[in-house]
Amino acid sequence: MAKFQFFVKPNDERKNFTYLEMKTPSFIAEREQLLSMGFEVRDDCIHADSAASAVEKFRSDYIYAIEEYNNSTPIGALTQSVIYTYQYIRDKFQKK
Repeated sequence: MAKFQFFVKPNDERKNFTYLEMKTPSFIAEREQLLSMGFEVRDDCIHADSAASAVEKFRSDYIYAIEEYNNSTPIGALTQSVIYTYQYIRDKFQKK
């Protein structure tokens, strides 16, 4: 899984952003360039299988992190499984 760092323009509400994969040899130099151009580091790094997945997680504004945290506890996992089961059953009966 790759690590991505996201950069945004200040006071732009995450509209104009870019990202870098942190394991590339040129990461430090590219990061310095973005910072000198006025970009700021936004949030923590995002672990994702692909750049598209990282962008989706970034745009969700870390909702996925809360879901992962909730699923890491027994009560959270149980609650989430009940919700998914309900949604599955509801969708199954709505299609008929």
